[in-house]
Amino acid sequence: MLKTPGLCALTATLALLAGCAGNAGPPSNARDACSIVDERSDWYEAARAAGAKWRVPAPIILAIIWRESGFRADAETPRKYALGVIPWGRQSSAYGFAQAIDGTWEWYQDDHGGSGADRDDFGDAADFVGWYIDKTRSILSIPARDARNQYLAYHEGHAGFRTGRWRKKAFLVKASRDVASRAALYDSQLRGCDASYASVPRLIDMPVPVRPPFALRLVPARQPETKPRV
Repeated sequence: MLKTPGLCALTATLALLAGCAGNAGPPSNARDACSIVDERSDWYEAARAAGAKWRVPAPIILAIIWRESGFRADAETPRKYALGVIPWGRQSSAYGFAQAIDGTWEWYQDDHGGSGADRDDFGDAADFVGWYIDKTRSILSIPARDARNQYLAYHEGHAGFRTGRWRKKAFLVKASRDVASRAALYDSQLRGCDASYASVPRLIDMPVPVRPPFALRLVPARQPETKPRV
């Protein structure tokens, strides 16, 4: 049997590179937006594109994805166990970079015509986050730059946010502050590693209302009210 070790090695290397490119892991330093720019330039470009499309600050899109999945494409919620030992599904259908649940992802696909979108594709996930923030702005009148309240509405759903029950969830209130802080950090860092971003108004220079006015129109019936954490 004729062996071609050189060709085999090349084929294996190309296959490995293709696999890595299709399922890239988190950046080496998720706290540094410049690591995303350097190591995952396509992710950064996708976040910028989604931000421009939906009129949403790209650092907020990145901060929400960081909080939801840690930039992991295959992130899922923990398993549930019957009687404490028998695997019984997962806590929710949340999956992918943006941790979108089935119902909300289907809403996005129907509303935006993105039937081919995948939750484990970063570009699709970034577009989804931008779309959802835009919906929140329209439904709840929460400014897109208000990272804290936008995240609360993202996590609880629009109907859930209206109830105010999130005020009793200390972990969630803290998480929303973390998202706002991370978005501000990313915003500051990007000015040092992306000259084209330097002209964008700084998040800290765009004050948001302490209590956003809430729109009175009804939340779409298909909008899920809750979205458990990862």
